[in-house]
Amino acid sequence: MPFLTDSQLAKVQSTVAAAQNRMQLAKARAEQKAGEVKDGLEIVGGATLMGYLRGMREKGGNAFTIPGTQIDIELVAGMGLVGAGLADVLGKYDNDALMLGYGMLAHYSGQIGRNWGKSGSFSMVAGGGAPFPIAGGSALDSLLSDVI
Repeated sequence: MPFLTDSQLAKVQSTVAAAQNRMQLAKARAEQKAGEVKDGLEIVGGATLMGYLRGMREKGGNAFTIPGTQIDIELVAGMGLVGAGLADVLGKYDNDALMLGYGMLAHYSGQIGRNWGKSGSFSMVAGGGAPFPIAGGSALDSLLSDVI
């Protein structure tokens, strides 16, 4: 029956410990990547959800604004989720709220940019419906010239 010398046993133990350490590091990296994928899916999901809800509302000829105002629902929902996540009011769901809110705000800002590029004037309402110019006339240039 073969026996291991003390040096051989130490080498086996060292090899096993190194393999266990590599496995733990790989598991930690996989968990981190899974979290990053989840965050990305929540961002994309937030943008998709807002696009769908806006489309359903505008399909009927209605603006996607808070009723009786020119305040865009998408902006309010996105800012609300981001604010709740940053304020740590949702506990273990704070990061989920942040990611959904970021997605909603990304969709909103994309809509704003698209409309600005098409019309030449900046409006805080992202989709169809009455414009809400922030500078009174056309474009953001008026506002910037007042501030600068």
